[in-house]
Amino acid sequence: SVAKNGFEQININYTNDKLQQLYNEMLYAEQEEYRKEFGWQPIEFDTDLKDLLAVIEGKPEGVLPLLDNVCYRQTASDAVFVMELGTYTNSGTPRASTRKTRGIHSIDPDKLKFGLHHAPGPVDYSAKGFVIKNRDILASALELLMVSSSSLCAELFSTPGQKGQTSV
Repeated sequence: SVAKNGFEQININYTNDKLQQLYNEMLYAEQEEYRKEFGWQPIEFDTDLKDLLAVIEGKPEGVLPLLDNVCYRQTASDAVFVMELGTYTNSGTPRASTRKTRGIHSIDPDKLKFGLHHAPGPVDYSAKGFVIKNRDILASALELLMVSSSSLCAELFSTPGQKGQTSV
């Protein structure tokens, strides 16, 4: 058990949930083929993660897009992020956690905490450090590499059809 789930853990869990949903969709499709060809009786299991993924990645008020939006502001802070997460949760957006609908199960702005109900079960997160960790300067660094005067850098970091364009 992890003592404190933070920014890195939510990204790991999000990736696991995305992969699980992809696997589930492939399995459903396979079972349908088997049913058609062999009279297979599909195995029923409650692992549809579309609701959870919408809560995490849905725009504009999913957890990650909301974090991105908060990070663009001068007043960005972990407290603002959790408070806004709570505002969306209390505004009628479907985020309730039930057996069939996964989503946000708790928010505590005073302690900078919130919880999500992932595929294996509920996970509580400490939002401390979310804003600073989400402010990634990698994109601007990649842009500089893409237009580098070094032909090697320009070629390695260019997008298809952009090779050979150097200017910096």
